[in-house]
Amino acid sequence: MRSSRVRFSDGPTVEYQTWYPQSLVIRKNPTSQYNNNNFEEGGLMFHEKRNTRKVCVNFVPSDKDERCHGCRYYEHEHVSYSNYKSWSRTSNWRSELHLDSIDYGQKGINKKIRFISQVDNIDKLADFTIIANDTHPKVVLDHLVRDWKLNLPNICISVAGSTKNVNIIPRHMNRLKNGLLKAVCSTSCWVLTSGTAQGVDNIACDALREAQYLAWMGTGAPSFQILGLLNWNCTSQHQDIGKHVWNNNPEPFPYNILTKTTCPDTGEHYPTMNPLVSHFIGIESGVQSLKSGEVFVRSSFEEMLSADPGTSKHYRNLGLNTPTVLVLIGGEFDVFERAANAVEKDIPIVLC
Repeated sequence: MRSSRVRFSDGPTVEYQTWYPQSLVIRKNPTSQYNNNNFEEGGLMFHEKRNTRKVCVNFVPSDKDERCHGCRYYEHEHVSYSNYKSWSRTSNWRSELHLDSIDYGQKGINKKIRFISQVDNIDKLADFTIIANDTHPKVVLDHLVRDWKLNLPNICISVAGSTKNVNIIPRHMNRLKNGLLKAVCSTSCWVLTSGTAQGVDNIACDALREAQYLAWMGTGAPSFQILGLLNWNCTSQHQDIGKHVWNNNPEPFPYNILTKTTCPDTGEHYPTMNPLVSHFIGIESGVQSLKSGEVFVRSSFEEMLSADPGTSKHYRNLGLNTPTVLVLIGGEFDVFERAANAVEKDIPIVLC
């Protein structure tokens, strides 16, 4: 577990907890409405609610702008998103105390996004839901299998790495794409990505575009799915989609892939969702622009898929014993942490 303290020039200290699966213990929030619904497995603590969102319940005003020091959302967004009556203003902000998971009932079940782009002539539907970043990985499986009726895979390929453009020698790129294509066409497969239209996600989705066409024609893989586990608070248009869900709008959210929203702190564009992904699970950390907000849930989900249900420390009677491989393409220091975590969990790695 890492702790980082940030002091803005105009106000109080903000403390974030950055979680990594190998040492994770999610602390119970003493003010949480879910204290009695948390449970621990092998040192990892999750909550068991299926439909939760992670929100900031303490607005710490900033003299620099009108946003909260901690979560970087506006004051009115605290009220409209959480509908949480006990939120308050305080002089200091700490993530383990001032972020909470709240239940939004059936609002997030079986929601859809309609990708639209007149330039690329795109009009495509995709399933999505939003969960908190301390949600048990079996909830992810529940959404995939029970809500979206996906068949369990014979193999799972998790693609991770650089979120920026990756410079790979063309012949190596062709080998990588051909390898992914052969893997998904040989057996029932899930391909896990971050669900964005940039970096390694683009490489994986472009490689599997042909497989999607073959599957659509009935001549390809028996069954494969490209799944996107998104860092929700760093996804373009996430606030508009969140309001769409919270208002329980039954219509698909119209997602124009050319519309980009920006990070309020850096001014950079958030990555857009990839229209080649068939199912999205947005993992919400409650803090705008917080990197790696989805890492815990995604790594835990990979571990549960690969775990032996009879011997697993964390997922006894829950593991699926599904062969799982982690493909790492480029990236920064966090890639080494992902690799070390996979080695600890006996998940094989392919480094590119």
